[in-house]
Amino acid sequence: MKAVWDLNKAFREITPTRERICINGLWQWQPAELTSEVLPTAGWGYFKVPGQWHNTPDTTNENQRLYANPAWKEGLRKDVTAAWYQRELNIPDGWKGRRILLTLEYINSNAIVYIDGQKAGEVWYPDGQIDLTTFCKPGKTSSDH
Repeated sequence: MKAVWDLNKAFREITPTRERICINGLWQWQPAELTSEVLPTAGWGYFKVPGQWHNTPDTTNENQRLYANPAWKEGLRKDVTAAWYQRELNIPDGWKGRRILLTLEYINSNAIVYIDGQKAGEVWYPDGQIDLTTFCKPGKTSSDH
């Protein structure tokens, strides 16, 4: 499995003063411990965002499908209470001088966002925004966790 993160294929909404790009789709994913702050370096599977992974290890619904890493011997445990999500962000070069915001909706309790290993912010249920301007540089690729 390989995720294709191509901003030219993403849904866009453009007005004279704003541009929004949807980064939903296939993200790297793996179970985590609630207290973990160290990003795993291996063992990633894939999961579609948005999607509910709670108690859905054997689902056949394509919108909820988990692509498990072969190293997960038992597949997805049913007691998973936290997970890591990871993907690249390619900030358009034309966004120089603009604020870059990440909008998260329908959060199931909370999300802590890291950009290139630095904590960028936190969002609690049900939704919120994080200003990524100081973490993401237009024309560069960053990793969003």
